Amino acid sequence: MATAAKVELKFKDGERVRIIEREPGTPDPKALTYYPFFKNLTGKVIKSYDDNSIALDIDRSSLPEDIRQRHELSETGMREKWLAGLGEEEREKLTEKAKRFRLRYTLLVSANDAILDEGKPSRSSKPAAVAATTDVPHRRTEAELAAAEEEYLRAKQAGQ
Repeated sequence: MATAAKVELKFKDGERVRIIEREPGTPDPKALTYYPFFKNLTGKVIKSYDDNSIALDIDRSSLPEDIRQRHELSETGMREKWLAGLGEEEREKLTEKAKRFRLRYTLLVSANDAILDEGKPSRSSKPAAVAATTDVPHRRTEAELAAAEEEYLRAKQAGQ
């Protein structure tokens, strides 16, 4: 009786990787595992599959600004809709953390299109010295975003 050969996975679950920059080839549209806008995205491997693909939980900070904003707007809308659909008693039982759930931005890519992330800049190819001298708007931290969101929700509840 023949047994299947064990496939050597390129990445382990939990490893941090970066998607490489390359020109899409002929099989890419069919496989749906590489698009040019994936380049330089970073994230954590959620699962490695035997077909040499990996599921990545993409870091929000590595997303292009417009995609990150759209993702966060969708997340806020889903959260508000979910909370509005709960009864008052159910809402009171939820922890603050549960009320502020976050949606993952997950991609399935070929393991051949990823490399271990060594802390390189996520979206910019500029050297750190050049990037530091350019005027970059302040990117809010997770804590600042959470505080702004809580303030928004309090104001919305006060207005009802």
